[in-house]
Amino acid sequence: MGMVMSRDRGDLAALVLLDVPAALDTVDHAVLLHSLIVTFGISGVAHHWFKSYLSVRPYAVCPP
Repeated sequence: MGMVMSRDRGDLAALVLLDVPAALDTVDHAVLLHSLIVTFGISGVAHHWFKSYLSVRPYAVCPP
C-alpha cells in the first residue's frame, strides 16, 4: 500500500528483493559482516539483523 501511495504522490519508491538464504550459503559469515560495515556502511539495527540471522545458519566455503 505504501509504494502505491508514494507513486500516486509522484514520490520515488524502490523495492529490493534478496534471495538471502542462497546468497549466504557459501560466504564466510565473519567476512560478510565486516564487509557490511566497511564497504556498505550497514550498521545498527540492520547489521544486528544480519548478525542474528547468520548466527544460526551453517555455511561452507569451497576453495576455487
